[in-house]
Amino acid sequence: SDMNTDADWPLAEKMLAQQEVLGISLAAHPLELLIDRIAAAGAIPIMGAAERIGQRVKVAGVRQTSRRSRTAKGETMMFLSMEDQTAVLDVILFPDVYRQAHNAISSTNPFLVTGVVELDASHHDPYLRAEKVERLV
Repeated sequence: SDMNTDADWPLAEKMLAQQEVLGISLAAHPLELLIDRIAAAGAIPIMGAAERIGQRVKVAGVRQTSRRSRTAKGETMMFLSMEDQTAVLDVILFPDVYRQAHNAISSTNPFLVTGVVELDASHHDPYLRAEKVERLV
């Protein structure tokens, strides 16, 4: 998924386009307004995080899509994709993380995820194995 195509759109223009297409603003990237808080939290841009395979990172973003799944034991886990202004990243929340995190990701508000970047064996796409999820606002 190449995100670079729209990276040079001014944010306001991008939000307007999203509103036209979707009839809504995608939580209108309140990330722009939270840059100081994101930096203070030690989060790095998703685009950079995706390259740090095997490393623990912290990223901030909004939920783009999500789906719940069940483990063999019947516990709930979640796959989600989160985005910031730079890229989109798939995140996997195993049941223990999902239990403490689901409130933070149940809204359109941005959140922080700390976890380890791993490489999907079959598709060779990076994903984030979440260890901790926190509200940003």
